[in-house]
Amino acid sequence: MVPVGRAVGPDRDGLRRVILPKANQAEVQELKRELVRGIKFFFVERFDEVYDVVFGAGGRAAKAKKPAKKAAKKPAKKVAKKG
Repeated sequence: MVPVGRAVGPDRDGLRRVILPKANQAEVQELKRELVRGIKFFFVERFDEVYDVVFGAGGRAAKAKKPAKKAAKKPAKKVAKKG
């Protein structure tokens, strides 16, 4: 584990998004503006929130809601015979 201030310091090499535990939110708010400029912070409590940040909220939800494809049997039509 690395302290939050050190993780987003001057040598951040193009870091644009950071996912942190919600418990670290106060620590991030104490950092100097120069250190966090251009970085979007995401504070999460559960892993599914990390998944949503990384892959988009719609990705997991869409997969979960997508119904399984089933071959539907159509009822046979009754044909009236002339006679």
